[in-house]
Amino acid sequence: MRDILVWRVNLSGSDKARRRCWDLLAPDERARADRFHAAGDRTRYILSRGALRSILGEYVGAAPRSLEFRRSPFGKPSLAGGVVPEFSVSRALDLMVCAIAERTRIGIDVETISHPIAGRAEATYFSSLERERLDRLAPHERDQAVAICWTRKEAFIKARGEGLSYPLDAFDVSVHPDPPRLVATRPDRDEASRWSLYDLEIGAPRFVGTIAVEGPGWTIRRFAWPADPD
Repeated sequence: MRDILVWRVNLSGSDKARRRCWDLLAPDERARADRFHAAGDRTRYILSRGALRSILGEYVGAAPRSLEFRRSPFGKPSLAGGVVPEFSVSRALDLMVCAIAERTRIGIDVETISHPIAGRAEATYFSSLERERLDRLAPHERDQAVAICWTRKEAFIKARGEGLSYPLDAFDVSVHPDPPRLVATRPDRDEASRWSLYDLEIGAPRFVGTIAVEGPGWTIRRFAWPADPD
């Protein structure tokens, strides 16, 4: 199967959705939820964890509450026990996105155009080639292009599973409005050809996002969670 399954989750959901998600949480997740002081933060956490369990449980044919998670030394999540699939999650404000693919590394990132780095093509975030191309843009194009460029980079390093331990200047991505692409990687020059980047069509003008996945020829299928109306 060459499909990437992408779910969009509204983290400002109804009380019904929150109760549904609460019932799916493991004891440690409930304990963490109870430590949030702000009601909005608590709701977003409950919905994000419950939705993830629901989505993955349906995919692997297991009870959502029975799923066990683990994290790599760099924080990349996976299902315990070697259970497929590969998945990646990203959150911004009241939006969560989850991408799933079979037997391949995958990363997803979503940000708002008002992300703190918007408009700031600084050396700490981008390679010299990316900064050069961003600097050529007109001021009215810059905020969106910087945010998109950041999601392209973040999705790639999430897919590799090394987080921000992987140097951000060790690779170049294309700069919007150019189509998403991994332009170059260092020191392995051939690595760029082994990855595909896809713009994430979110349907909300303030959000931008990217999917990074190993290999070519993927088809993206999109879903909303929950599928049933409240």
